Amino acid sequence: MVAGASGFVLASCKGVGSSSRYEIRSSNMSIRISGHGELTGIRMCQEKQWRPVTARTVIGDCEPEGKATLKLLSDGSLEVNRTLVRKEDHRSVLLKETFRPTEDSIRWEINLTDDGSPWSAPIQTILHYPIDNGAQFWAPWGDPRYPQVANLADPGLTGHLRYPEGNDWMNPLEPVPFLNGKLYYGSPYYKFEQPRNCTCPFRADLLCIPMASIIDGDSDTGLTMALSIEDLLLNLTLDTFADGTLCFSRLHHRLGEGRTVGFALDLTAHEADWRPGLHWVTRRYPAYFEPSDPGVFELAGTGAYSCHDVEFDRSKMEAMAFRTNWRASFDFPYMGMFLPPVTGVDEAWKRHGGGMMTLRRMDDYCKKMRKAGFYVLSYFNVTEYGVRMNVKNTPPRKATSEEDLWKDPHDFLFGKLRGLEATLRIPEGEAVYDTGYGHLGEGWPHLTWDGAIAMDPGEPVYRDFLLDQARRHIDHLPESSGICIDRMDWIRLFNFQRDDGLSWVEGRPARAMHVSWLVLMEQMGPTIHEAGKYIFVNNHTKRIDLLEHVDGIFDEFTYLAAPLNTTALLCVNKPALGWSSSDEDLQPDPDAYLQKFLYMGIYPMAPFPGNDHSLRPGPLADQCAAVRAGATGLLRTRRLWHRIL
Repeated sequence: MVAGASGFVLASCKGVGSSSRYEIRSSNMSIRISGHGELTGIRMCQEKQWRPVTARTVIGDCEPEGKATLKLLSDGSLEVNRTLVRKEDHRSVLLKETFRPTEDSIRWEINLTDDGSPWSAPIQTILHYPIDNGAQFWAPWGDPRYPQVANLADPGLTGHLRYPEGNDWMNPLEPVPFLNGKLYYGSPYYKFEQPRNCTCPFRADLLCIPMASIIDGDSDTGLTMALSIEDLLLNLTLDTFADGTLCFSRLHHRLGEGRTVGFALDLTAHEADWRPGLHWVTRRYPAYFEPSDPGVFELAGTGAYSCHDVEFDRSKMEAMAFRTNWRASFDFPYMGMFLPPVTGVDEAWKRHGGGMMTLRRMDDYCKKMRKAGFYVLSYFNVTEYGVRMNVKNTPPRKATSEEDLWKDPHDFLFGKLRGLEATLRIPEGEAVYDTGYGHLGEGWPHLTWDGAIAMDPGEPVYRDFLLDQARRHIDHLPESSGICIDRMDWIRLFNFQRDDGLSWVEGRPARAMHVSWLVLMEQMGPTIHEAGKYIFVNNHTKRIDLLEHVDGIFDEFTYLAAPLNTTALLCVNKPALGWSSSDEDLQPDPDAYLQKFLYMGIYPMAPFPGNDHSLRPGPLADQCAAVRAGATGLLRTRRLWHRIL
């Protein structure tokens, strides 16, 4: 037996050989590891009885070969080593699992090493909990009815699961009996045969934080299994079963080539409630749940998405608790070129939305709004470029000088961005689909809004361009409060023209757009924050691990049930601004509609003049806004989730 520095027992063992049982204890729970290296029991808190909880690691169709070797380490942790053999070709994989006690959890580390050719298989953590006494289950989901929702998949852009009776919201903060179903981390993972490259987070079966809690009301205990948010999780699913089994599957990770692939998760015990488990996760990974600066809460209030510099009734908007306008995306000449390299603050360019614009006018608007007591977030996008792009036949160059290349998106793409090098292209073998913007076929860039093309922000030439754009916002829009990054649905894809050394998809290497995002934000986040500005996102892909450098969410889809829930759960300690598309969202019961926002801690949208594809002023919207102002005041003073957690 080895005593830890804080006084809790790290590990002890009983028995000899295969009958040995190793016990590892933290302050609130103990686990038992058999002589075969498998978790065979858990004892909660101060209970005397062991529960027959089992858990194990499974790699695809691999099976153990020979005996596991167990070793107590000098720090009191228990290390288990075993060889796994793949059925397909009998190749060997070394699996090392380490169980480490912490002050309030047991940390379970998994490392896989394989010297063969590259391959991939689901890397699963499977836990079975006896539910004879009616134990329930909770996860940070889009809707606790995820398995029962009718699968009326939209064959168009979104591919979402629709509710049987429209937008039927259900409280996501209540545990439910164990169900047979599957939850996808952030969004459904990419498949060649089901590309659905443009996705919206309408689905009920989404998991936004990689954790699950078991609630045992009879004994007033709970058990949370929380995967490390710091791990690279390319894709992840959580399968749930009515018999009390939970299965996390990590997908598309590259094995082989002598590499070691590692993951970690924690088991922690608590009261029979979901709150302590989520609270543990927020404390363990604060970088993902806390904004860079608490001053960002000054931007929290009802929001707008308006592109018009129009006069408005300031007192009326104050009464509606209005705070922030995400400046709608029409000041730029074309997508991606948000602040062109003009020679002076008064040099004008043609706006994408019509008319002319200058740097001075853009900053003057931010200054006027700030003087009135409001804030402006500038539009930003890291995955889309251009307008009405022709990449089948490169158009002839229009610019007569290098300095003028920016004026045409084709000139700049081929003259500065190395042509198609940074584009996200349709891979060989992908199913043909209709994007709504046209289809070019294998090898051509994906098309998106208004004929723009999808881009990989991890490609150095485009990453450097985006970082330069961020610095231009800092230098030329000092009165702006920061940026809001749109269209994160592309983050779920892979760039099959590149190799990040980590991904293996459909039998081939690729660069995960998830990896590209992380690399970009490691530089862009500090750049924006050191200038005293903030980063918001419109995160179509609902994953907490994308939010390390993000200060808040301005969600385009909170008028629907699932996005409202996942946005709230991601923003337990960050401001969340939510969207209403029109008066129709308020019907038939405006009060019930707004109460959902209040309950989930999300600031609803203001009926602001010039709102783009969102709530405009009108009798019903204005009446509801006046009512919601009081509710928003409550949100501002108490920060709902701090009280809940």
